[in-house]
Amino acid sequence: MDRDTEQLYEAREEMDRRQQRLESLPVRTADTEADDPAGVVRVRVGSDGVVRSITVQHGWQDTVAPSALADTIAAAYASAGAQHVGTWVQDVEEAFEQPAPRTRPLPMTVEDVAAAIPDSASLTEEQVMARISELWAEIESELDTAIADVEERTTRVHRQSSPDGNVHVEVSAAGGLLNLELRESWLVRAHPANIGRSVLAVLEQAQAQAVASFGAARADADADIARLTALGSPTRLARRAGLDV
Repeated sequence: MDRDTEQLYEAREEMDRRQQRLESLPVRTADTEADDPAGVVRVRVGSDGVVRSITVQHGWQDTVAPSALADTIAAAYASAGAQHVGTWVQDVEEAFEQPAPRTRPLPMTVEDVAAAIPDSASLTEEQVMARISELWAEIESELDTAIADVEERTTRVHRQSSPDGNVHVEVSAAGGLLNLELRESWLVRAHPANIGRSVLAVLEQAQAQAVASFGAARADADADIARLTALGSPTRLARRAGLDV
């Protein structure tokens, strides 16, 4: 085995060990709650990152100016999200402190493919390798296209406004709050409970759009990965390469 091939195998083994550790992380289902630094707003966020409730305290105008309430709500949201991230980081650190798992076998080599070809095909290992090389070029092109599509869909910004225009939100492709705008003339006369409900309703709509779009992108990516993973079978790889097996 030449040095380049050896380095490729070593990199693959390290990636597999890391993936196994990440696959072992516990599934967290509990919601988290957090307040903004001034204690004016409380936000509850689900384990999926979707906002469950927004509570604006009575008398909030004694502490926060109407022009700053949107940022205050965003701060409480960020604090709740940070708790999720902190838990995840702790889980990752603990997973990587465990002994390294055994590397799962690499499912594909030229010898495996060659062994799947009937003797009557009379193909040399070099010919098999040439066909596989051509196949990898095709697969690389397909992957580039799939990755570009996923990147486009996972960088979209989803926008939603209330029917009266008092609330406007922007969320990331994964549903994270990017921007919140509130009409000040509405804030000074609205009941605190209505403020929280109105913001929550618009944010829920935007996050639902984002989650649906992101879920579709993830499903497509998983399908691409599954299709390429199937090529780990020497027979399937040989057939994809146009070999009669």
